[in-house]
Amino acid sequence: MLGAPGAYAAWVEWLDAFGRGEDRPADHLRPVDAGMGPQMLDRLLGHVQRVFRERQHRWNDVLLRDLRALNAQSTSAIEVMLTSARTRLAPLRAFADHPGFPEDLRALLRDGLAETVRSAQSSLEDSTRRAPFEVQSAVRRNKMTVPLAPPPTSPAPAPAPGRRVIL
Repeated sequence: MLGAPGAYAAWVEWLDAFGRGEDRPADHLRPVDAGMGPQMLDRLLGHVQRVFRERQHRWNDVLLRDLRALNAQSTSAIEVMLTSARTRLAPLRAFADHPGFPEDLRALLRDGLAETVRSAQSSLEDSTRRAPFEVQSAVRRNKMTVPLAPPPTSPAPAPAPGRRVIL
């Protein structure tokens, strides 16, 4: 149990940075489990919930700021803003799926994030109900509830022309 206080401190430092909006590597963190002791585990889970809420609020605040600054008649601006909002969700999704968290905690975090995103999407759709059809269509085509596709993988390089040696 001697390693637990160091593990706890490492988690708290990483979590505080995440809450501030920093996306640091997390491969050095040991799994959050009962081996940390019940009191330390409870405190750490409280930190996890707090910073997750902070980061969700940060995401929502940026979304609201972008919406206020948006020219609602420009479908390309709407598409860029929604793509940016989905991109900013990636660290929250990665956090909710962190392999160091117990599965029940990951499920709670994923559900909370899904509800936040659904609520934001619903609010956005409601606010554009009276907008021109092109604007409504842009909002529907770029739903925040759909994660961005992973970047395409590069195709395998073609073999170099020339002789092949077969043994």
